[in-house]
Amino acid sequence: MIKLFVIFAVLLASTATAFAQRSLLNDVSFEQKLSAAIAADATFKDETGQTVRIGDLLQDRPTVLMVGFYECPMLCDPLLQNLASSLKKLELSAGKDFNVITLSISPSETPELAAAKKAELVKAYGRPETAAGWHCLTGTTAMIDQFTGSVGFHYAPLPGGQFSHPAGLIILTPGGHVNRYLLGMTFQARDMRLAIVESSQGKIGTLSDAVLLRCYHYDPATGKYGFAIQAALQTAGCATALLLFGTIGFLGYRYRQKAGVHT
Repeated sequence: MIKLFVIFAVLLASTATAFAQRSLLNDVSFEQKLSAAIAADATFKDETGQTVRIGDLLQDRPTVLMVGFYECPMLCDPLLQNLASSLKKLELSAGKDFNVITLSISPSETPELAAAKKAELVKAYGRPETAAGWHCLTGTTAMIDQFTGSVGFHYAPLPGGQFSHPAGLIILTPGGHVNRYLLGMTFQARDMRLAIVESSQGKIGTLSDAVLLRCYHYDPATGKYGFAIQAALQTAGCATALLLFGTIGFLGYRYRQKAGVHT
């Protein structure tokens, strides 16, 4: 009888632990707060140990934000390497066209760790002259929670100083509002460029970017840009009409020229 009671107690404890873990994982997510203002007054230590106000780091440019922690044994390092790899494929340049901010959610991490991570990222990016456009931050639990709450980044502490957190990027506008979330571990260069250009609020981008943004629309459910058939057809129709009118105008001009020569 005692053995049965012990077995029942163990099973009950295991079930409770499983439910607790499931609840914890459900709380770890991106809450997409599109257009929400960030906690711009939150202060952190940058990689040099200086106290900085995060809103001041935007410098009137769109910003690619990655939240995680520098000693993360699983997600963060490959995520940051994939970020640098995707940005490397763009003609846009960090520190000129956009900023990159990485924020540690671990209050025990130091500016020294942030400096080492920044050096790795700039090296992977392959453009050492852009170092001023990369900011690696650490801070207190209060400031971390204030800021992550404002951008909809929900994480949970784990035993041993580890954290469970979602994987992805948050793209901010120059004015400090959340504009896009790119979800997952890898990022297509096209999606990265469109998100940065769209978040710039007209400060950067070309005519081809404008056309692409007509044809590709952001899907919050997937955190990616998908081909929008209706918009693409409208764009193609406008282009066809312009080409047709241009051709008619050119032929009319040539006809008038020839008519003038023969008279």
